[in-house]
Amino acid sequence: MWNDPIQFEARVERIGKLFKDAGADVPLRGGRAFEFGCGQGHLLNRLREGGMEVEGLETSIRLVGDCESLFQIKAQYGTVARYEAPDSQFDLVLGFHMLEHLDRPSLLFQKARSMLKTGGYLLLEVPIPHLEKCSPIQKLDQTYGYGNLGHLYYFTKETLPKYFERFGFETVGTYSYAEEGLGSGGFLGRKVEP
Repeated sequence: MWNDPIQFEARVERIGKLFKDAGADVPLRGGRAFEFGCGQGHLLNRLREGGMEVEGLETSIRLVGDCESLFQIKAQYGTVARYEAPDSQFDLVLGFHMLEHLDRPSLLFQKARSMLKTGGYLLLEVPIPHLEKCSPIQKLDQTYGYGNLGHLYYFTKETLPKYFERFGFETVGTYSYAEEGLGSGGFLGRKVEP
């Protein structure tokens, strides 16, 4: 689903609008971007085509190989917990549908904050279904609902911005969309100094 060209183009369009509405440019020519859970590297490739230097982290060794063979993108094999984040080197850190799988989501925020330059952006997209309002079938959905045993946390439009604030980010934009009646949302934060 995530590599479907129609889905991918819709994601790129949402990201572009999100940054435009926040008064920022993406891709930032000459800037650097890092993606947690970069998959095969499609989004990083698009950012690179726009003039950014890109890197990624992926938990699948096969997908790390795909990044290299498909796009010649440097991706490391590993987890957020084991990743040694460099200090203040990136203008943009991204993560799509991976935060809900982490046993310690706060660790990603800590690492992203360390990695970003002051004023840099953190963009996260997560499932945000209103599970209390969903039908029993939707609640048990294996992609978005409680039926997905890989989802360790569920976030809402109200809870995720609190993570951003707690870790020194100002939330500057959001978007939401629905797939098969179940919601997802993107949240854009800018690193601010304490």
